[in-house]
Amino acid sequence: VLKAIPSQIGKGSLFRLQECNNVILCGNGTFQGDLGEVLKDGEFGTFGIFINSSSYITIRDLTFEYFSIDGVYISWRKYRSGTDHNIQHHHVIDNITCRCNRRTGLVYEIGDYVVIKNSNFISNGTVRGAATYSGIDIEPFGDASAPKRYCRNFLIKNNKFITNRGTGLRTERCLDTIIYEIGRA
Repeated sequence: VLKAIPSQIGKGSLFRLQECNNVILCGNGTFQGDLGEVLKDGEFGTFGIFINSSSYITIRDLTFEYFSIDGVYISWRKYRSGTDHNIQHHHVIDNITCRCNRRTGLVYEIGDYVVIKNSNFISNGTVRGAATYSGIDIEPFGDASAPKRYCRNFLIKNNKFITNRGTGLRTERCLDTIIYEIGRA
């Protein structure tokens, strides 16, 4: 178990990948968050894993539970280098469990050629919940301060969505193709 220490300075992450390529994060371990230990109801504390500007990433055979934000978060934000080159592609999420995270189990704000398979998304958003309350949230981000982002070429296969406060799988403003083949709960 890798356990987060509650933060008093706002958002953080237990594990962060930024501008990384060809990474496999695997094992039979648990990333455990700080939900229940943050100071006030309105505060956010920690993501389980925060991924930014990274490609050819595999996350396999791990559990992300009790985070005061999201279990696994793939960000649209540009990295510190100052140029807007955030590219997130060729990710494989295989046999993970996201359980009892405050907001969402797994979030993609930008991504291309992503496979999410054989995973369990259980009771996200049920403990001191915050929107979107989903197992998986695929939500490209774009506003006046940032170019439009995209999520496309997703294969979501053989996953279980059990007692999430909101939806098991949520998509919004997605472009191009998203393919779903969802397993039974």
